[in-house]
Amino acid sequence: CERGLLRVLGRRDEPGRPLVYGTTPAFLELFSLPDLGALPTLAVAEVGGRLSSALHQAYGLPGHDGTPQRLLHGSVRPENVLITLRGQVALLGFGAVGAEPDVCLYEGGGSRDWVPPERWRGRHHQAGEVCSLGVILLQLLTGELFGRAAPGPDEHASRLEQTVAGLAPFGDSWTELIGEMLAWRVEERPSFLEVQRRCSRIVTDRKGS
Repeated sequence: CERGLLRVLGRRDEPGRPLVYGTTPAFLELFSLPDLGALPTLAVAEVGGRLSSALHQAYGLPGHDGTPQRLLHGSVRPENVLITLRGQVALLGFGAVGAEPDVCLYEGGGSRDWVPPERWRGRHHQAGEVCSLGVILLQLLTGELFGRAAPGPDEHASRLEQTVAGLAPFGDSWTELIGEMLAWRVEERPSFLEVQRRCSRIVTDRKGS
């Protein structure tokens, strides 16, 4: 993020000692927030809507023959999210990965915390990027990560149940959306466009309340 929106609070007590960031008054002013209590229902939805829109547009970008190229980002994670002082949200580092399943093996690049479970089984799919975006939104809402991909559907379901229960204070809209985005089966996750629509609805509801 551009200078002035975030500040370093310290480091987490875990392997790698990652930096912990906090927001500044400039961040609150950028999103017209009176305090951080308004952050989950407005700013996070704004960010989620704009990122899902960018992913949707890239996926449907026509090629030379006019058919969608089905481009994927390849590494949807916080380090690639830029918020400017003008309120623009951008997703950096597009890898232009083709979306055909079963052709793109995960070889360990990037952070494992944002890798969807099917990537470990050798599949790269647009729903995987929906899952990674869901992890980002979860972290923005709660300050917690979903954790590295579980080895099987049962463990994943147990972790997801606990995560969804923890989202109850943020309301049904967030609970349902993130629960679906983090689903084990790719068929159960919403599309980029659906995520955009539902984030926009959260913004509208929040501003109308």
